[in-house]
Amino acid sequence: MFQKKKVTTSDDNYDNDQHKKLWEQFLQVTYKVVDPILYSMFYESLFVSFDGQKNVVHIRILKKFMIFHDLFAEYKLTYQLLLERCFHAKVILFVDFYQEEEQKKPSLEIVKPILSDATKPVLSEQVKKVISGKLDISDKEKWELTHTLLKHFGGTVSEMGKDAHEPDA
Repeated sequence: MFQKKKVTTSDDNYDNDQHKKLWEQFLQVTYKVVDPILYSMFYESLFVSFDGQKNVVHIRILKKFMIFHDLFAEYKLTYQLLLERCFHAKVILFVDFYQEEEQKKPSLEIVKPILSDATKPVLSEQVKKVISGKLDISDKEKWELTHTLLKHFGGTVSEMGKDAHEPDA
């Protein structure tokens, strides 16, 4: 009929701090042992709690990492032993994928600094000629590699002058 309300005590907070330290210890020992992607998800996760009665470690991971959920099952043998050593019990890892909260937009406008004439970069006449000059690459036999790159990647082609300070450039 009536449900008991759980009262948080300072002992609960102390236990939670201790469990967070155990989780951090787990992160340290798994650094070079588990798959780098899995470690990254562990590292970015939020430790929620450790239920000592059920021996469940509860963590939260952003929903965008859900595509890698199979890594938990694939590398379970690797990290499970370490998790049990750190928490001193046979534990189960409960992973909760949650939606990322939308970031609040700042109420103030971000003002971009305006460059004065003194801080603007000065282009020499030689550089201006190179920028304004057109490069004729219409001969497909002569510019075969260039046309292949443009076909695959698109974009523009610029000719770079030889640097005088580099002998083999």
